Amino acid sequence: MRVYATVLVQTLAEESETVEFLGLATDSAGLIAAVVGWVDLTAPDVSQRLSSLRAVRGGELLRAIRHPVLAEPDPCWLDRPDVRRGLAALAAADLSYDLLIQQPQWDAALRLAHALPDLPLILDHAGNPPINGP
Repeated sequence: MRVYATVLVQTLAEESETVEFLGLATDSAGLIAAVVGWVDLTAPDVSQRLSSLRAVRGGELLRAIRHPVLAEPDPCWLDRPDVRRGLAALAAADLSYDLLIQQPQWDAALRLAHALPDLPLILDHAGNPPINGP
């Protein structure tokens, strides 16, 4: 089997990692076709931060943003006004959002999909369903 391209996906909640990934993608001779990065969605200047990421070397390969919502103690984190503002900025920047969630956040993710229909959502790991239970 031949690998034609890959996507490099966020592991740390740090913009510096996204910048590093974008540079690696640029240097990969096309093997890394896209990057899913991280930005602080609650930052008042989130739109500027997205623009800055797009301006760095490889910025044109930024396709989506991901935040580990499953690590947030509030199961309604996706409902917060500051988060929704940041997610709306992703839609305005023509970026997708990777949902890294677990069962407690499923309802909030569904509300998000209804509230921001222009924001493409990618459900990572099938929403991490509880596979050890009934």
